[in-house]
Amino acid sequence: RGQYEVAIQTARQALRRDEKHVPAMVVLAKGYYHLRKYELASAVLDIAAGIDDAVADIHYLRGFLFLAQEANPAAIASFRRATEIEPNRADAWNSLGALYVQAKNYREAVPTMEKAVALDPSSAGAHLNLGSAYRGVGETVKAESAYRRALEIRRGYPDAHFNLGILYLDAPEFPGLDPVSRFNASIEQFTRYKERQSYRLAKDDPVDGYLEEARKGIERERKRQERDRKRAQGEQAAPGAKGKK
Repeated sequence: RGQYEVAIQTARQALRRDEKHVPAMVVLAKGYYHLRKYELASAVLDIAAGIDDAVADIHYLRGFLFLAQEANPAAIASFRRATEIEPNRADAWNSLGALYVQAKNYREAVPTMEKAVALDPSSAGAHLNLGSAYRGVGETVKAESAYRRALEIRRGYPDAHFNLGILYLDAPEFPGLDPVSRFNASIEQFTRYKERQSYRLAKDDPVDGYLEEARKGIERERKRQERDRKRAQGEQAAPGAKGKK
């Protein structure tokens, strides 16, 4: 509920009764983390790990502490350790896979996110990350399916619309879509993203640039089609012209 100070006070009361109670230490560290008292949170987790290092919550929270410090490799190691301790922990698999995607380590990201989705098929965020992992290895159809599943779970999910827009924009080709249709599909998804994010869009949001890129792609493709049409007409007319000579 966001009552972090109350959580901290209650965890301290528990620790007065049992100073080695690891679950209370984890709650205490979470409270400090949410209040951005990262050094205190880290110190509490170090004590907890000294008592029992085989607690997934310790390593899972450490992962976020490392992220707050922009120490992504250490965060990956922490989330991975959490999955080793609790192999059925979907949130740890999802966090680990998201970092693999961010690091463009897509080959690790795919099986990691497939595991996360298998453990929690109702997570829109997990399907989103799975789509990005598939996109990274060139599995465009699977990526589209994962993004659309995210939208089924969370209607109007802005990040899913944005990533679908990128998918259609960047794919050299897409099954069932000619280039113009592909660019139009990209424009449609970016437009939906803007509609849902209009109140949050920053001046440097890249979506307008992507929209312009898609429109230019349509223009280039139509010009190419026109050149091809004229070339074909010229080739058809050439034999007749030679015969008259």
